[in-house]
Amino acid sequence: MKLNPAHAIFDGNMFVQLRGLLDPITPPAGLRILDMSIGEPQQPPAALLIDSVARHNDEWQFYPKATGSPRFTAAVEGYIARRWPEAAGLADASQIIPVPGTREPLHFLGHLVHGSKPNAAALVTNPFYHAWRAGALASGGEVIWLNSGANHNFLPDLDAISVADLDRASILYLCSPTNPQGSVMDMDYLVAALRLARKHDFLPSWSSRNPPWSRRSLRCSPLPPPPLRKLKKLFRNQRRPARPRNPPSPPLKH
Repeated sequence: MKLNPAHAIFDGNMFVQLRGLLDPITPPAGLRILDMSIGEPQQPPAALLIDSVARHNDEWQFYPKATGSPRFTAAVEGYIARRWPEAAGLADASQIIPVPGTREPLHFLGHLVHGSKPNAAALVTNPFYHAWRAGALASGGEVIWLNSGANHNFLPDLDAISVADLDRASILYLCSPTNPQGSVMDMDYLVAALRLARKHDFLPSWSSRNPPWSRRSLRCSPLPPPPLRKLKKLFRNQRRPARPRNPPSPPLKH
């Protein structure tokens, strides 16, 4: 059977190419392989998570709500307020949606902007994560690669994007720290990206490398950088209206 020809761009993705490079190599016998090709979590889940799942086992049979439970959204709001106090209040329950993983929303964001502009374009950081390319494909726009080389601290050069491409853009995929180089966007860079998104009316999408969750990191509460005030000022009076509640379903007629 024939498949969508647009998906041919996923043939030979980065992980397939890496596998091809490693296949001819025979690892030494008797040594345990440390697989760092994908970057997936290798440590077992913490006992806290295992105990919690087991303790609430009788509540797992229900379909999850798309907007999440009030306890979940309140926990996310509390986490943001504790970890980045100056960001408290920037996100509320109307802006927090649970997702099964990072790849799914990065892909679905492309669907959200599909058809939003004629002759659209998707701006994608390169090197790229395959979920960004999937989202760019879903957006229906031409993929414009933003190369992240050493000449710009391994970050996309936003000033090098032409005005014509910015006007066509429907979505922008950025990542901080960059993957795999590890460069971090400072606050001026983030503010510049947000201002471009507002000026040229496209959706900015930020990805992030897997956070280093550990018992030590959970004990720490790093303070936010002072420039966070720039983002808070930028978002002031830009809050979205609260999500309307769904009306109750009418009674079934027999």
